Amino acid sequence: MDEATPTKLKQGLMTIRVIWFGLVMGLTFFALIMVFVVSSPEPPATGVAATREPTEILGLDLMVFMAIAMVAVVAPTGLVVRTVIFKRAEINGVVPIQQYNSGCIIGWACCEGPAFFSLVAAFLTHDMLPNLWPAAIAYVALLLQFPTGKPLYPKRDQYATGPIQEK
Repeated sequence: MDEATPTKLKQGLMTIRVIWFGLVMGLTFFALIMVFVVSSPEPPATGVAATREPTEILGLDLMVFMAIAMVAVVAPTGLVVRTVIFKRAEINGVVPIQQYNSGCIIGWACCEGPAFFSLVAAFLTHDMLPNLWPAAIAYVALLLQFPTGKPLYPKRDQYATGPIQEK
């Protein structure tokens, strides 16, 4: 194994962790801003935008159901795509750092997109609570995808006692 490889792996892992942190913080700050904007008293509506008729199904705006559908379809699809990228790139049980980063970013985007959509829907409908649940689920899915770097290193048998043997 090349001496520079562990350093490159650590640098690549640190870079992807910074990207993950940026995505999480961006979504967090946007959610906080939306909570304050939506919970503030609604100004009197005037103009063309005031004539929006909400399309309701079962007492909820259609955008809530769109957000739920996005979380139910897009987030799991992102995780499947991420897994496929990891499996295709795997060499002797190790995923190269470039494919690891690509898979992570795709998985995160598929969780972040529905969360942002849900928060924007809360802003447009001026109704936070029903729109908050899909955003919260997508946010938790994003948090659970913290880049540990586990696929970047060879898998060890938990019962192995000696050094890793090359096959």
